Amino acid sequence: MELFDREERENARQRAWGEIAEQNDSGWEAQWVPGTMGFHELCDRSMVLSGQVFDLLVEHPAAVLDPELYALAHAAHNALWQLHRAASIKCVGGEKQRGHE
Repeated sequence: MELFDREERENARQRAWGEIAEQNDSGWEAQWVPGTMGFHELCDRSMVLSGQVFDLLVEHPAAVLDPELYALAHAAHNALWQLHRAASIKCVGGEKQRGHE
């Protein structure tokens, strides 16, 4: 079961976009696209969090003892790893587009 359905998730994304846009000058998006340091930050944070979730939750003795909790902790780790992988692929593509091969 997901916390938000697709429509709720998109509404939350649009709301966050609006809040970020209100706090920044026009053109703020350019510093967060693939190939920028801002985008690299997403890659880095997702990798760090993925490792922390593995170390602190997946390998936690209480999770290891309970198959359901272990599966949920592993799913959280896997989701963060997938985010890191997808962002990294876009980051490398963005660097190539910007001429940073």
